[in-house]
Amino acid sequence: MASGNAAADGKAGGRLHRLPRTTSDSGRNQLTAPKPFLKIASYHLSPSKARNLVAVLLKEAGVQRPSGGWAGKPYFTSVANQTVTGTFDDAVQEAGSSGGVGDLQRLTDFNHPVFGGTFSMAVSGANMHIEVEYAGYKGKRLKGPARYYPVEEELVCDILYLRRASVEASSQTDFAETVRYYRSYLFCCLALVDAFVNRFILLARNQGVAGPSFESLCDSRRANERLQLWAGLFAPGSAGSLKKGVSWDHFQKIRSERNRHIHVSEPFFGYRIAELPHGLNYCREGVGGLLSRLLQMGEYPRYSLFERLRTAPMVRYDGPK
Repeated sequence: MASGNAAADGKAGGRLHRLPRTTSDSGRNQLTAPKPFLKIASYHLSPSKARNLVAVLLKEAGVQRPSGGWAGKPYFTSVANQTVTGTFDDAVQEAGSSGGVGDLQRLTDFNHPVFGGTFSMAVSGANMHIEVEYAGYKGKRLKGPARYYPVEEELVCDILYLRRASVEASSQTDFAETVRYYRSYLFCCLALVDAFVNRFILLARNQGVAGPSFESLCDSRRANERLQLWAGLFAPGSAGSLKKGVSWDHFQKIRSERNRHIHVSEPFFGYRIAELPHGLNYCREGVGGLLSRLLQMGEYPRYSLFERLRTAPMVRYDGPK
């Protein structure tokens, strides 16, 4: 027989179990929506960091800095055979709110030696079909409505969405949606790390790479082992530093929390809402930072999607202590 017990001390108040009442202009009592227990920042980058990022991106795009500085100035350049125009201030605002500037980063991303050269498409008509071929991979032909997007793009967007959804649902007194989004977020975090390794495997196999070390990587299913094998093959000069730093530490925390939900060794899932921000923030260094660091170890260019994840808005607890 299973039994449950809930207890509240005097500090908790009525917030967990009843909605507060307010008085309308007509004098009638009305229920008001409870305040969320979690909050998420409204920005990826501070104004100074956003300005620095935009200045670097413009320099990489070959745009010279005006003699009087960038503030309020327009820019004009060509990115991936497309004309890109904008103002420095608008680009800074976009960088602050999203962690990047899409138009300016398109060229670098499209030409990336590992994650570039892909495309996204979706159709809504039932009389249309889409299919993809890439590096020896041939996807099945899909009848519309249908969608094909690179997995890294989908998973980064999923992670950012699920973090925010978990926060926004935290006003519900049973927290069912908050923890449902949190569980999905954890799965997507580990899936993205798997996708990172698998992209290298796909390209390497298509280029004829073979050998015992490569086959060991292809056959491995354990996250830590896969990353160690990846480093030995694609970043041999830096493989010894893989397990150093905050990015590896935070990845282990996310992996451990995901494993708790995969292996289900306990009969109940228990969550302390005040501790969820830790898990929701670990993706910054533990996934986005880790993948950016792996690229750096292998001397590959940075990839904007991982940078956006590394700068994901911070989540904090805003409930009773």
